[in-house]
Amino acid sequence: MKKECTVFVGENPIEVGKLSYEKKGQKSTSAFLYSDSWLRNPDQFALSPDLPLISGYQFHSARTSDESAFFACFSDVEPDGWGKMVIQRDFAKQRKDGVSNDRTALLDNFDYLIWISDFSRIGAIRFRKVFFSGEPISKGRYRPLLNYLNYYAQAKQLKKIRKH
Repeated sequence: MKKECTVFVGENPIEVGKLSYEKKGQKSTSAFLYSDSWLRNPDQFALSPDLPLISGYQFHSARTSDESAFFACFSDVEPDGWGKMVIQRDFAKQRKDGVSNDRTALLDNFDYLIWISDFSRIGAIRFRKVFFSGEPISKGRYRPLLNYLNYYAQAKQLKKIRKH
């Protein structure tokens, strides 16, 4: 099954192109197409050395099972082993809670790539649904900023004090 998303960069997202992913059996392939507006943008740049600024689709496949099916700029934002385990647990919980309608679905590399909220994603690359309103793919999966944890701890202590 082919999966797609639109790729943006920056805090005020600027569309860069479209990312596609397809898995057939054990073979995973991705394709990227720079948008015409990005190629005309005076501030444009190649997202990574293996993704030069040219029009037309560019393809990338994993040569081994240890390699990513994505270009370097996208494989860099893929979750590591620990992140994948957390995503698997969240996915299993959603299926158990009935949030996911497809009980037989399995996660693939594309799912792992887009599962992380743009709110907590490190770097400038952002992913949006293709053919939709441009909202983040993983809308609603927000995590608190680390610098707010101290405030949460203080609020919890204050709540304990008020109970006594």
